[in-house]
Amino acid sequence: QVPLIAIAPANYNGTAVLWLDGSGKQHLFDQSGALIPAATRLLEDGKSIVSADLFGTGEFTDGNGNFPLDVNATYPGYTFGYNRPLLSQRVHDILTVVAAARARDDIRQIDLVGTGAAGAWVLLARGLTGDDRIDRTVVDLQHFDFSKVSDVTDPMLLPAALRYGNIGGLAALAAPAPLAIYGASDDELKPLRTVYSVTGGTLTTSADQLTDDVVADAILASEM
Repeated sequence: QVPLIAIAPANYNGTAVLWLDGSGKQHLFDQSGALIPAATRLLEDGKSIVSADLFGTGEFTDGNGNFPLDVNATYPGYTFGYNRPLLSQRVHDILTVVAAARARDDIRQIDLVGTGAAGAWVLLARGLTGDDRIDRTVVDLQHFDFSKVSDVTDPMLLPAALRYGNIGGLAALAAPAPLAIYGASDDELKPLRTVYSVTGGTLTTSADQLTDDVVADAILASEM
């Protein structure tokens, strides 16, 4: 089960923004419980917003935002031989949320957003979702690449990720779907750029951080 929240405006136009964040669905609200301004802008434009607590975030944490990752210290293979890496589980949860959205007849288009740590999760999931009903994908990569993973308890551990082209190579499975990636340089995404140049897909990148306001700008600008 994936804890999920969905908010739809009275003027709903059939587009759902699946906004996933590393801190969970609470990211959409400020400390007083009110929606953040960027989310309000999307609702005012007629879009619904869906968010979820992916495994190890939100309702899965201990109340202080901590989620212990228990990996066998003697031999990690005892853990990963029987369980998905945490990253894989989170990608799986994203696919579950996408499937739930697709199952609704009133959702005609889906935009994917990944902020904070969830940017890389959403980027990897996009290559596995297929193209049905998904339009724009906007993520913050936070300059992550798998060469930075040096411990078996790292929540971004994915065995053999470097062998298959690092984050850029794995994300290339999304081609030619439209991607907007923030927090990444051209060098970090070279394999991805190569694939998109061949497939003719739309890929935009920026070294800047993906803020909440930029999320709203990017989603709303895609309609112009």
